[in-house]
Amino acid sequence: FGDAGGVAAHVAAPWLLPIALATLVAGTLGVLASRDLGRMLAYFVVASIGTLLAAVGLFNLAGLYAALFYLMHTTLVTAGMFLLADAIRIQRGVLVYQSEGPVSQPLLLGSLFFLGTMALAGMPPLSGFLGKVMILGAAAENPAAAWVWSIVLGSGLLSLIALGRAGSILFWKTAEAPSAKGSLATALPMTALLTSSILLVAAGQPISDFASATAQQLMAAGSYVEGVLGSAYMDAFHSQVRG
Repeated sequence: FGDAGGVAAHVAAPWLLPIALATLVAGTLGVLASRDLGRMLAYFVVASIGTLLAAVGLFNLAGLYAALFYLMHTTLVTAGMFLLADAIRIQRGVLVYQSEGPVSQPLLLGSLFFLGTMALAGMPPLSGFLGKVMILGAAAENPAAAWVWSIVLGSGLLSLIALGRAGSILFWKTAEAPSAKGSLATALPMTALLTSSILLVAAGQPISDFASATAQQLMAAGSYVEGVLGSAYMDAFHSQVRG
């Protein structure tokens, strides 16, 4: 709640960033502790929420702009990874990190897993890297900048380790056993979602302009309220606040 929030103005400001960083740490620890791909991706959702709230919790225009860009990235890539995990489960039999049958589409699924790993961990030149750079830049002048930088970068490193471990077991540590066949119908949606990480970078300028304009509108909520409720309501509200 911004300056026009009355008694609730900036009520979350002292708490949101610490809670967000704690959420990011908890999600990353869950990723490391997971022993099957589905559970690990669920913890990635928790870590992504922490990253998003950390950007919002900076309470500046650059942080909100970074959060909007990162939101697009994490929504598309995480959805693609869940579809990929289901394809691996169908072809391999299980998602647990143990020796099982090989997947029937190793080149396709392995390439998509590598792409998703790089995107989720925030490695260049994909959209996760660009989003995290925006967040770190927005935190540069914040008193908690050292905490934001260390936790965000540390989470990316640990996530890369966890995903690398998962991929090596799921695709290389296989037993001689038949596997179910993959289909084009399941391959297309996850391919489209995961390759969106590349497209978000390739179309970075228009997407960046859109996120920047949206952030500016969100930071100036009075215009939106006036557009919905009318100027008379805003005049009465400001009179009440001053009174």
